[in-house]
Amino acid sequence: MIETILFIWVVLPAIFIFVAYIYVMGFKAPWHINLSNSEYRDVYSEDTNRIDEVGGPYKVKIEK
Repeated sequence: MIETILFIWVVLPAIFIFVAYIYVMGFKAPWHINLSNSEYRDVYSEDTNRIDEVGGPYKVKIEK
């Protein structure tokens, strides 16, 4: 009985907080990361030098 209560009130919220944190920090799963040498990259701007209200991401073409 006490294990069920601890699981519901301690473990599940801890897991939820951890998953929400890595999602907000911009975690990408390994199968979503593009390691090829493509010409376009995602670029994010900081809060101090935003170009628009959102701050990115922007697709930027890189010339080789």
